[in-house]
Amino acid sequence: MFDDLMTWLRAQLDERESTAAHNLASIERHDLAVQMLVEVDAKRRILDLHRQDGALCEHCDAHWPCPTVRLVGLPYADRDGYREEWRP
Repeated sequence: MFDDLMTWLRAQLDERESTAAHNLASIERHDLAVQMLVEVDAKRRILDLHRQDGALCEHCDAHWPCPTVRLVGLPYADRDGYREEWRP
């Protein structure tokens, strides 16, 4: 059931990255786009650290999905596909 959380989160980050990349060309939105890209990179690094290892998180040994992964997903809770059981 929770196996889909990482896939879903990475899709949200891909979408955010795509939006930011399209805004890089706009002078008015350049700084915001750069900030978005840095944010996406940081969240991907967090997800890379907090991978599933059986029933636990590889990084923090908490039950999977760990609180950190759940918190990364929280800003996207209003998007299609988010499941209430992922809420921290």
